[in-house]
Amino acid sequence: MADETEPAMFDALEKALMPLNSARQLAELSGIGESTLAEWRGTHTGPAYVKSGRRVLYPKEAVLGFMRANLRECKKASA
Repeated sequence: MADETEPAMFDALEKALMPLNSARQLAELSGIGESTLAEWRGTHTGPAYVKSGRRVLYPKEAVLGFMRANLRECKKASA
């Protein structure tokens, strides 16, 4: 469960994700393009995934962990 410091998006994503998600499902739920997910798999920079034959599945906890680890906060500019 997301805490108060995380964006509401994490709560919504946490509720919507299945235990294992296809690239298409993850793209639809997260807004990250399927081509971006494929590129990340090729460069080993995205969330962990399970590959069984040709199927690629993203575990819910791996996706949430990746999103949390890559959260960047914008700082207010000083006037």
